[in-house]
Amino acid sequence: MLPKSNYKYIPLKYFPNLLFEFRLNPYAMFTSGGVGSSINTVNTASTRNFKINKFEIWADLYYFDEVWVPSKWQRDCTIAQWYDPDKIKVVPEGVDVNVFYPDPQVKHPLTSDGRFKFLLAGRWDYRKSTKEIIQTFLKTFSPNEPVDLVVSIDNMWGEQMDGYKTTEERLSAYGLIDPRIKILHFPSRENYIKFIKTGHVFVSCARSEGWNLPLIESMA
Repeated sequence: MLPKSNYKYIPLKYFPNLLFEFRLNPYAMFTSGGVGSSINTVNTASTRNFKINKFEIWADLYYFDEVWVPSKWQRDCTIAQWYDPDKIKVVPEGVDVNVFYPDPQVKHPLTSDGRFKFLLAGRWDYRKSTKEIIQTFLKTFSPNEPVDLVVSIDNMWGEQMDGYKTTEERLSAYGLIDPRIKILHFPSRENYIKFIKTGHVFVSCARSEGWNLPLIESMA
């Protein structure tokens, strides 16, 4: 944890691997017990095991002056974990409307070839229903229809998650290799902006989300 003397306002999104993320993951299983017990999380897609002491996290965050979260949903979750509601502030992640806006002049090599483009952005994750979205696309559209699914779904922790190093390996393992699935690997900021601005439909079907910034940027 960061020293409390230097950091009094800590957005929880900078701690994605702590208690708040694990408690809401559908593939995580926890031991029962009070604040002082440990958490054992088991990802059914891998052999990873985590142990986190609830009391250490709770006690450390308890003494912050405020805890900033990006949505009401995350605020409700934090309150449910015994934090003072008066200390929990919702600070929405903003969207720069001077960057994300419709612009027919913008082109992207994966989305500007005249075919209809669905976009999917966000690391490959059970919580984000990545596999199910791709499966649904392939079942819905026949190969002769001029439609593609352009995905930016690389997961830097993918090998720990399911043993596959790349998105291509993962797609192959799940039988999802198809020429209509176009992959955008870890795009730069400029590349990502063009990707978002030139697609036709952004798809999202997460089991849970704190905010989903790419979806909001697409709506802009």
